[in-house]
Amino acid sequence: MKLRTLSKNICDTVFIDDATGAVMYRVTTPRKCGKRTTTMYDAQGHVIAVYQRRWGRDRVTFHGHMYLLREWLPKKGWSG
Repeated sequence: MKLRTLSKNICDTVFIDDATGAVMYRVTTPRKCGKRTTTMYDAQGHVIAVYQRRWGRDRVTFHGHMYLLREWLPKKGWSG
């Protein structure tokens, strides 16, 4: 399956199946000052992931399990 976004802003977009045009995911990030939270929804509108920015301790909650971002997506090598 090949996904396509409807916006260049990855923090506020809809992902669709390129072959069928079906909505697969929706990503939203409310505009506000300070700490912002990005939420990812499945096609039925259920929350599947939440990304919370925190100074040095960014967190991802994925299918109900919370991880520090550095543990969930570890960098490879010294340059990332």
